[in-house]
Amino acid sequence: MAYRALSVVDIVNEIFEWYEYTMFSAAFASEGSAETERRATLASSARVCRIFHEAAIHVLWSMFDDIYPILHLLPSFHLDPQSDQYLLDGVQEHEWERVLHYTVHVQSLHLGHALSIGPKRLDPASYSVIRRFSERKPIFPNLFRMHWVAELSQPDAMLCFLSPSVEIITVRCDEATAGNPDASTRAEWALALSNITKAFCERNPRLTDLHLHIEDLSPSSIISALLPLNALIEFSISSSQSVDLADVQTLAVMPLLEDLHLPELAGVPNPALQDLSSGFCSLSRLYLERCSPSTDIFACPTLKQFSCTSYRYGGEPLLRQSCAAWLRAFPNLEELNIEVASKTLQDVEPRISLAAAVAPLLGLPSLERLVVRYSTYVPFSVEDADVSTISAALPALTMLILEETSFGRDFPSCTVGVRGLLAVARNCPNLDILVLRRIVVRPEDVADLPVDSLDHGLRVLGVQYGFTEEAERVITNKLFQRLEQKPDIETAQV
Repeated sequence: MAYRALSVVDIVNEIFEWYEYTMFSAAFASEGSAETERRATLASSARVCRIFHEAAIHVLWSMFDDIYPILHLLPSFHLDPQSDQYLLDGVQEHEWERVLHYTVHVQSLHLGHALSIGPKRLDPASYSVIRRFSERKPIFPNLFRMHWVAELSQPDAMLCFLSPSVEIITVRCDEATAGNPDASTRAEWALALSNITKAFCERNPRLTDLHLHIEDLSPSSIISALLPLNALIEFSISSSQSVDLADVQTLAVMPLLEDLHLPELAGVPNPALQDLSSGFCSLSRLYLERCSPSTDIFACPTLKQFSCTSYRYGGEPLLRQSCAAWLRAFPNLEELNIEVASKTLQDVEPRISLAAAVAPLLGLPSLERLVVRYSTYVPFSVEDADVSTISAALPALTMLILEETSFGRDFPSCTVGVRGLLAVARNCPNLDILVLRRIVVRPEDVADLPVDSLDHGLRVLGVQYGFTEEAERVITNKLFQRLEQKPDIETAQV
């Protein structure tokens, strides 16, 4: 019966799918490792019989960390010891057809892997050979995902391997700022990336995800070339420079754009951004790497998630002003994640209530996930009154994280006790995750707890300080009996 089952193609394919490739694991593969064993098993299975061969080869060839194992199928591909580069010359038609027989299985390709062992550069003349063959027929006709570490010596190298089937592209310009390049080199980089982006628009009409890491190059020339990508759903560009109003206007008219990751919005007149209120009709997630009180924001009623990994704190009034702007711009927000960074490394006293500092955000009744992380040098305090106020205003919360990042230093800016935890349990019945810096269990507060336990459904409690045996007993017996993940008492610091 088992033998008959293994003669069914669908069953065999299902079995070999358990040997799917883990991205980048080949870079760390060593003799005897799990990845080496995986490859050996697939290679051996491919030699068993025809039905095993097709299924095993499909999985074995589905993803590659580099182009060189594929080019090694060509007899003329070799390493020149003098130039320390790979050469490719004298390729015959039948040899190239043999390569295409296998590359039809490749779905994900990483070019220029920074962790490749040994020389990884291909002689520039060899690209002409590849380009000549690829112009007649795509090398990877079923390629779905492509990751490219760009090199200025061959800025359009990836276009040799680009197929119309590609829907997800990531480009990294790790060389863009290596050695502090001069203005002419930066201009050369910017032109190359702009041309490559235009090529994406021409060759990949089905492109849905585009991720660009351009170091400190300007995003403008690249974003302006994106307009023809009407199928784009997710776009991210990481840079030390800001995007301006023209960039935002280009992105706003993309009808399917749902996920947007930008470095920072340049300061522009607020009315200009409000003119974009009819754009971004599908946007649901916005991620800003940097943000400040002077950053204007565009209105987007469809937005559900907003994140900023570095909000530069300029005082409580300015933070409240920013929160009020986010409230107006994103009235239907379900998730807010901000990390507040201080401009100085000096302790500030007195500290102010976190709930008061972000008070406008409490006008978002649809908010389900709230994450506020702040450095030690931002003068916030989190006490019972803060978590009580936040939980009462946001009853739909499923995740609440109010966390101080102090780089190993313990400052008592967070002193949430039993009263605060009790308020959270009563106000937010669907809360699933709660993370606080410190809890303080006071005997007088324990006496005020109800006789019967609340039996709240909280699964995860994260606390770095104050989770003593007494705290565990009170919390697990009276408040959160269903905890699946909680702090370690033995390592908790008091």
